[in-house]
Amino acid sequence: MRSDADYRDNQARAQAKWRARHPDYWRQYRATHPTYRERNCAMQRERNARRSSSPVANMDASPPLHPLASGFYILRRAVETGIAKMNACTVHIAVLSAPNGPPIRDCKEMT
Repeated sequence: MRSDADYRDNQARAQAKWRARHPDYWRQYRATHPTYRERNCAMQRERNARRSSSPVANMDASPPLHPLASGFYILRRAVETGIAKMNACTVHIAVLSAPNGPPIRDCKEMT
């Protein structure tokens, strides 16, 4: 069933409706389950520490000369060989924060 596209679509819509009806569920859950929250924070700190010790991005990538600006861009799917396909989408990218935004938080206490 999980490979059925209609099933997955229905599940995604049902979950989105549930989240819309219960927007504070996780905030309330964390407030009433301190052991869960403490364990989750500790695990997130471990993941963050591992991430900072080994970069996620490719070390060979060059930093951009100019930060990405808001505007329209062409989006293409890159294949393993690095050659883009002919079918491309036009997307609008709106920069919401500076490239060096705020640090990643260890916990979801602010959500």
